[in-house]
Amino acid sequence: MTAPKDDEPLLDASVRLDALPAAGRHVSVAANAEQCAAIARRLGILSVEKLGAELTARPLRGGIEVSGDLTADVIQVCVVSFEPVPEHIEERLFRLFLAGPADEPDAVPGAEVYVDLEDDDLPDHFLGPEADLSEWLIEILSLALNPYPRKPGAEIDSVYRDDEAEGSSPFEALKALKSIKD
Repeated sequence: MTAPKDDEPLLDASVRLDALPAAGRHVSVAANAEQCAAIARRLGILSVEKLGAELTARPLRGGIEVSGDLTADVIQVCVVSFEPVPEHIEERLFRLFLAGPADEPDAVPGAEVYVDLEDDDLPDHFLGPEADLSEWLIEILSLALNPYPRKPGAEIDSVYRDDEAEGSSPFEALKALKSIKD
């Protein structure tokens, strides 16, 4: 199998609305080695060892309701020692996908905008009879990654620590210069 092109989805995770039974359909996604390598390059991490998702897609008001679980094993670089740090990720998933483009209201200068921070996420939109879930799964994975992976026991050396503990601060250096001038 060849690596996906730039315009092709990285995963095979599409659901056709016109072929979706009323009770829903189980969708199982498992990335192969080439797909894992492409996702790792895209996310800027060392490697994606395993990526899988077990999803249930149900029709809902002309769109699709998707729920399930995503699991992944990734390796990132430690922010302290630059050594590989393995990480296991498990995420619960839920998202609504509606057919058609998202209509954005016309922006009027000086108009008020109401933002409800307690409301659920707005649904995503897809064009045509098929919703591609691969970008959504990669987005969930990228948000679940530890932003500062740290190998257990990794500590910053004393060279990089604050010198105030040793008594040589920049203010003391200025004070010493002032006493020389006087």
